[in-house]
Formats: sequence, structure tokens, C-alpha cells
Amino acid sequence: MTDYKSLIDAETWAFIERTNSYYPPDTIDDTITQQREIYDRMCREFFAGYPQGVTAETTVVATPAQDLPIRIYRNATPNDAAMVVSSSAGSTAMTMSAPSFAAAPAMK
Repeated sequence: MTDYKSLIDAETWAFIERTNSYYPPDTIDDTITQQREIYDRMCREFFAGYPQGVTAETTVVATPAQDLPIRIYRNATPNDAAMVVSSSAGSTAMTMSAPSFAAAPAMK
């Protein structure tokens, strides 16, 4: 059996333990809505702000079936050589890209 105690450093263990602290042992029995509430609370606690010069805008992309929530991150000083595109497995994956922004499904 793999000995993860020796393979994972202390900082990563601290992250894992902090993440696990938000999830009660019986979370699997919760509804999807309850699990999402736990996840959203954890995300708010982990949020450390945006780097200087980075802003975020939450909006939607309208589709015939439903509006898709997205969050657009912009750097005050665009860099054509760099881009971050992120998506969430928990919602419809949709990404848009351009040299100065990236969009990803937004968290509630």
C-alpha cells in the first residue's frame, strides 16, 4: 500500500485537512443542494482575494435551454502571451478565451 504520509509534504497535508474539515463524515447522505452549500461555504473560506490588477465579473451566457453562469477574470494589464481557462465539473463546461480574459462557470 502506498504510504502517502511520506509522499505528501506538510503544507499539502494542511490543505487536505482544512478541506476535509468542511465535510462531515455523513456528507454523502446529504442532498445535492446541501452538498453544494457545504462546498460554497468552503470556497468562501478559502478565497484569498484576487491578485493586484485582477478583477472578476459574474454574468451569464444566454442559451435557448438556460442561462449559463460564468465568471470573467480580467487583468488590468493584458498579457497576450498568457491566459487561464478554468471550468467546473459541477456545471456545464463552457470556456471562452481571448488574450485579455478567460471565463469559467461561476460558483453560486
